[in-house]
Amino acid sequence: MTVSKRLPVLLLGLSLLFAVPVFAENPPVDVPADPAAAPSPTTTVISETPPVDNQTNLRVAPVVLKIPSLSVDASVYPVGLDEDGAMGVPTDPDTVVWWSLGVGTGVPGNVVMAAHVDWGGRLRVFGQLHTLTPGDQLVVVDEKLREFKYSVVWSKWLDANETQLDQVFGYDGQPELTLITCGGDFDHTSRQYLSRLVVRAVQV
Repeated sequence: MTVSKRLPVLLLGLSLLFAVPVFAENPPVDVPADPAAAPSPTTTVISETPPVDNQTNLRVAPVVLKIPSLSVDASVYPVGLDEDGAMGVPTDPDTVVWWSLGVGTGVPGNVVMAAHVDWGGRLRVFGQLHTLTPGDQLVVVDEKLREFKYSVVWSKWLDANETQLDQVFGYDGQPELTLITCGGDFDHTSRQYLSRLVVRAVQV
């Protein structure tokens, strides 16, 4: 299915998404005990092609993400599509990536970022993302050195095999920030987590 065909479905899903904000019970994150069994930096977070915003003037790049309650202060790097047509992921497990084919900071839209939950047998940037609760603060600094503050409104666990692009990339017309990472049970055969955690925040 092309991106253009997905967008009407994405927009339809927004009315349901924002009608009843959900903050899910957080299942424990299953961190592999064996570093050799940890997912590689090429682990897919989004398996389908995300929607692309063609207004390139809206793409002021975020360069730092801070989550004060989790002591996160990480560099942010832009990514586009990987060789499989999915959103790229961090090659450095201690950094965050921004979907650079979507909107940037300071404009209406949804800034989407992803990072690893663990690597090499220990937690990484989004290792404690599942502990965030509504009202927790997030801070983004962009390449113009502007600082934007966001407040968490909901969090949701999704099945990794049932990608729901509207839950990740959808927005309701205001500046928003979405963080996504892996989690839940770990399949040691495929070296993949079976769930994805999505955290949505609004600019304040």
